[in-house]
Amino acid sequence: MVWYAHPKTLTFKLTALPVGYPDGFVFPEGVTPNKAGYFDRGWCFCESSVSNLVKDSYYVLDLAKFDESVTRLNDVVRACIAKRAPPLAPADFSVELATKRFTSAKADRETVRKLYEGEFEEKLGEATMLQYSDLQWTDAEVATLCKALASGKATKLEELYLQSNQIGDAGAAALAEVAGKLPQLKYLHLFNNPKISQQAKDALKAALPNCEVNF
Repeated sequence: MVWYAHPKTLTFKLTALPVGYPDGFVFPEGVTPNKAGYFDRGWCFCESSVSNLVKDSYYVLDLAKFDESVTRLNDVVRACIAKRAPPLAPADFSVELATKRFTSAKADRETVRKLYEGEFEEKLGEATMLQYSDLQWTDAEVATLCKALASGKATKLEELYLQSNQIGDAGAAALAEVAGKLPQLKYLHLFNNPKISQQAKDALKAALPNCEVNF
């Protein structure tokens, strides 16, 4: 799990099964093909969630979003990072984990829960910068992120990058509400989020008097 959580390792996800699967595939005798979807599988869900914790935007790529008609690398990468899920607070992770499938749920579910909680506490506790730009996040994703930040683990966080998303007033309000849990925050980048009103901007700046907030 350390590899998935590390901020400088690249995670490739393949969240869609091959077209026509399992038809056309040869399996060893006695092996039944697993038809469960990527996000229905407990270990895949854990690995994906851990990868989403502190990696920069371009370090988590979902190859199921790859469009063969796109020829420019930057466009390919931008499509593959789109709508990456935000970090989950451990309590929210546990709720979703209860719906996932395991080969041996009794043995694995609690192991996975503890692994995620450990990586969450360690990686958010170490982070001085979090870069979640250009992910097409809306207020819903920012609200989920703020629940993770509300855990109080990100006490060393100095820079938070959320530019070039689709954040509006509700997202700005969620960030203002969690401001007290980010004592070291010096820079909050929200430019190119045109849905944030001036009133919401003023309220957010007031909640973070010691932080430079860029719109």
